[in-house]
Amino acid sequence: MTGLDLKLLRVRAGLTQRALGKLCKVDAARICEMEKDQRQVSQVVVDAANRAIAARHGSDGLGVP
Repeated sequence: MTGLDLKLLRVRAGLTQRALGKLCKVDAARICEMEKDQRQVSQVVVDAANRAIAARHGSDGLGVP
């Protein structure tokens, strides 16, 4: 997953970088770095975003690996 993919996923979940960071216990600065492709996107962060989407849309998420 690229940083842009993560950003799109986060925005679709309706989360700020800070909110996503709190969900997965990662500093918002790290989320920013991931979105800019300065740091590898963590699966923990992807999973947290998918859970947020599932909660928001009442489904099991988008199935993004």
